[in-house]
Amino acid sequence: MLYSVVDQQLKQTIAFNGGTYLDNFDGNILISSTDSVFALKPVAWEKQVQMLLANRKVKEALDLSQNWHEAGVSKENFQKYIIKIKSEAAFVEFSQRNFNEAKQLFIDSNLDVLELLDLYHNILPESLKLKRVVHHYIDHIYDLTSEKSEYLDEYKLFLVDFLQDLSTNKSEQYLKREIEINTALIILYTEFKFYSENLPKLLSDNSLKFDSDWVIKHLEQTNNYHSLALLYSQNHSTYEKAISIWMKIETNVYSDELYPGLSCIAKFLSTINDELLILNNIDFVLERDQKLGASILINREDKNTQLNADTVTKHLQRYPEAEQIYLEYLVFELKIEVSFKFY
Repeated sequence: MLYSVVDQQLKQTIAFNGGTYLDNFDGNILISSTDSVFALKPVAWEKQVQMLLANRKVKEALDLSQNWHEAGVSKENFQKYIIKIKSEAAFVEFSQRNFNEAKQLFIDSNLDVLELLDLYHNILPESLKLKRVVHHYIDHIYDLTSEKSEYLDEYKLFLVDFLQDLSTNKSEQYLKREIEINTALIILYTEFKFYSENLPKLLSDNSLKFDSDWVIKHLEQTNNYHSLALLYSQNHSTYEKAISIWMKIETNVYSDELYPGLSCIAKFLSTINDELLILNNIDFVLERDQKLGASILINREDKNTQLNADTVTKHLQRYPEAEQIYLEYLVFELKIEVSFKFY
């Protein structure tokens, strides 16, 4: 029986039938039988740690690694090695759904997040992936879930929680893989209704870095039309795509619970400075709500970019309520003299 001098606990029992003698000869433990002599040799602590991890004994592996000074390892070499140990230990805990322990070890080991994301299917495009890293314990999360959907959801929810923490704290791990993490979060948010409400806020942030081509493809495939329109609304060249999608939701061609209603189109039109685009699309709002349509012309986000008053009044002739609201705005707020016809 072998005991550890560190914690005095039994670590291993070796069956040896026919043994006749055991003794210590100058630090070598020799054991003999009737016809053979064997030597018990110490195993390097690094190998012992790997054996413990292979047997999923994470706590023992981490405890043993803390006694590096007794094994004659330099502090510098230990610091390099302990990162690797904690990373492997994290994946062991992850494979057993010990998510709190795994999360802390992923952070402590400064894990390259792509190693974790690579275990999930269709989270990232191939262009953002690392060269495949296969761990001793896991090849893919589907290997761990045994096709049980509740386990699969647990692994995805863990990933959301972990990535959100990195993003919120702007940690070194996040800054190193900002595009990949943001892309993964957007994809994951579409899979859970209670997270999907975060999508509009996320996609309205034009400073957010992510793989837009991959996200657009995924939003289209998962029918997240409002989020797709918000993404298109961040770029002048795709404004018309955004408006077209919102109109299709409004007219029930598309369905999306996250779409807030006609006011969404009105608000967007009030923020852009493209007069032609505004006048080409404002009728859609005016035909449904003249007051809301008039607000597009009055509640301009940039007060210094007013539309041409003559052009607008001519355009509003078919909408008397909206025309009156706009004319009152010109006269009473902008102090502009205007001529108009009484109907």
